[in-house]
Amino acid sequence: MFVKQTILGLTFAMALGGAARADEFKAAIGRENNNRCHMDVCYPFTLTSSTLISVNPDGAFYKVTYLMREDEYRSREDGNDYDYPPVKRGKDERGTFVVFCSKTRPQLDGEALRPGDEEGVFGATELIHLEYWAACHNYIAKDGASSKLAKKLGYHLAPASND
Repeated sequence: MFVKQTILGLTFAMALGGAARADEFKAAIGRENNNRCHMDVCYPFTLTSSTLISVNPDGAFYKVTYLMREDEYRSREDGNDYDYPPVKRGKDERGTFVVFCSKTRPQLDGEALRPGDEEGVFGATELIHLEYWAACHNYIAKDGASSKLAKKLGYHLAPASND
């Protein structure tokens, strides 16, 4: 039996009694992730809540709220730019995303993810992969691609298409 539910403008078909187990996914609530830095700017985020929306045979949908800010750093001659306090600490901004925690079809706000695919995680997609690891696996990752972590957690993604 399927039930349709609309959350944050997205419609989900919920399979009642689905095969996926929501209890295999857990969010890193209250732990700051400060691992996405680029060109003297870091985007630390902290998940503040995670609410189960629905479960289907492939995984579980969660509504996740977070705080994120933009911290500015100064380039240093020793190359350790981010080992020092920021020169300007940004204001925490609240946000919300919907994540589909799935070891076969992971998504964040409807965008397909490639955890563990070191060629498929880069630049702009690195931050959402870090959010995914935190939201679905209670893991503060240093690397959004992390093929070692993906294998350890049992991810089996089909090869990316070259379309």
